[in-house]
Amino acid sequence: MKPSPLRIIRTAAFSLVLAAPSGYGQVAASHPAVDALRFDVASVVPTSFPSDVFAAGFRAARSSNPCSAGDLSVSGTLVTLTRAGICDVVRIAYDVKNYQVLGVPPTLGSSGQDKPVQMSVQASMAEASKGPIFFYDIEARAPGATPPTDAQVREMLRTLLADRFHLSLHREDRELSFYALVPAKNGPKLTPAAEGCKTHSKPDLMTGCGRTLEQMAKMLTARTDRMVLDKTGVTTKFDYEIPINLGDGDLSSTVLSSVLEQLKLKLEPRKGPLECLIIDHVERPSEN
Repeated sequence: MKPSPLRIIRTAAFSLVLAAPSGYGQVAASHPAVDALRFDVASVVPTSFPSDVFAAGFRAARSSNPCSAGDLSVSGTLVTLTRAGICDVVRIAYDVKNYQVLGVPPTLGSSGQDKPVQMSVQASMAEASKGPIFFYDIEARAPGATPPTDAQVREMLRTLLADRFHLSLHREDRELSFYALVPAKNGPKLTPAAEGCKTHSKPDLMTGCGRTLEQMAKMLTARTDRMVLDKTGVTTKFDYEIPINLGDGDLSSTVLSSVLEQLKLKLEPRKGPLECLIIDHVERPSEN
């Protein structure tokens, strides 16, 4: 069985499609509904780094790419999220990109649109000495005996944020940069979806059956530094088999270029209103 994306340890949430209405001004309640899905038990503790130098290096790396930490894994019913800031937990729980999370108080960590800062380990150590580094390790047990789905993990993390971090937020459109997925010259080149299509689990072959370009844009978002939105106007479903040259360096770049070349598509940098999560209130997590 192919592993679910959340079951592969990762440092970035995979995707969010924003073609639907944004729900401008929609407020997430400070207190989750009584029937909201919850972990049976959850431990939230400040990250303990092996040394001050290690902590400083970790902080320096995250300063250059805010809201990009957090290793999430699921093993059976055990869910762990390590070395994650508040922004990271929100990003993963709501399945958005780092730049879509705004409003984390500076005293509690970084937000997704904080200006990246190139910081040496020495400078980071000096900065860290002024106050604590706000990263947390979360270990939680999902209810029941069946491993939770991706959606259930995210829902339980959202409940945890409300219960333990007293998080409240709302959704709001902000002017942001994004990539528009559009036809390239003589494109797009798509094979109409057919019955009997089969996918293959080969490392050098990317396959899909009955997919849409909206779904493809969602997949490409995970391979780029910003949101990818489908602007082709094509809604029909298609099948694809795309060879991937595994010897061409960075895998994300290789997959991206292979998909665009094979399907005769391209990405155009644009600016426009995209939905963001605006944090209205958040606190350090309550004790276990």
